[in-house]
Amino acid sequence: MIIAVAERASHDLYRSLPLKGKRVEVCTPAQALDRVREPHVELVLFDCSNNAQRGLEDLKELKALRPDVPVVFIAEEASFEVAARAVRAGARDLMAKPMSLRELKTVVEKLSGIRSSGQEKRRMIDLAQANDMVLENITVTSDMPPFVLRVIGFIEDHLAEKITLQDLADQAYLSKYHFCRLFSRHVGMSPMRLIASLRVERAKRLLRNGDSGTKSVCREAGFGDAATFARTFKKVTGMTPEEYKRKVRRCPDGSPMGRSACGPGGGRDGARGPAVKPFDGKNSKYRNKRRQKSNFLA
Repeated sequence: MIIAVAERASHDLYRSLPLKGKRVEVCTPAQALDRVREPHVELVLFDCSNNAQRGLEDLKELKALRPDVPVVFIAEEASFEVAARAVRAGARDLMAKPMSLRELKTVVEKLSGIRSSGQEKRRMIDLAQANDMVLENITVTSDMPPFVLRVIGFIEDHLAEKITLQDLADQAYLSKYHFCRLFSRHVGMSPMRLIASLRVERAKRLLRNGDSGTKSVCREAGFGDAATFARTFKKVTGMTPEEYKRKVRRCPDGSPMGRSACGPGGGRDGARGPAVKPFDGKNSKYRNKRRQKSNFLA
């Protein structure tokens, strides 16, 4: 169990964190000491809002009571002094608002043992990391409506299934129009675009693993048919799934495509671009241009 200590205005936001397989309970700072006495607490998220001084004092009391429980200290002000005092008081990590959703999930999953657990299969970890690549630029702010995180969690849990705009609007208890408008404002993209991005990133992970055929990847990534899969994949990556898979297999170390894996000239999404020959003094046209520029500067 994860305990989020925060003012009441932030409770719904923390309850809605998309953490698969983990329950997030919330309480106010005044209730924190009683809640952390519970035996199954794995992690505490301590949000001190804009009162870092009071939060640091509460943190000391909390750690004196439960030194075995890791605490992530969250503050509006992330000065060096606050960070140093939080670490001295026993915080395992410090985060400043606004927070990246990917960073928050990564810290929580690392400290609560979600990813290091032996019950987690490597394949599921890869897919979770694929989601994180897309969620990296989504920022959790104090004014973000809780339904946004709830909807993102719903999308992650049902990515391989058919998801309609009405399904998402129902999760937010809003009309489709108002849901799309608010979601796009806080996330920076439409909900359907987020779904497409998550599915393409998942497909890339599956194609890189090399275990699954294109049809199987299409199904596991949640695309309804092969034509939609190929069209969406090419729109996002600039190549078809088959081209992407061939490019990955050329990489000698099996790593994602890029300059280090496939040599110089890594293009969009790691695609190999035209080779660039370094200047070796034999290219007279280039040499003459450099000489002219040198004379001009002299």
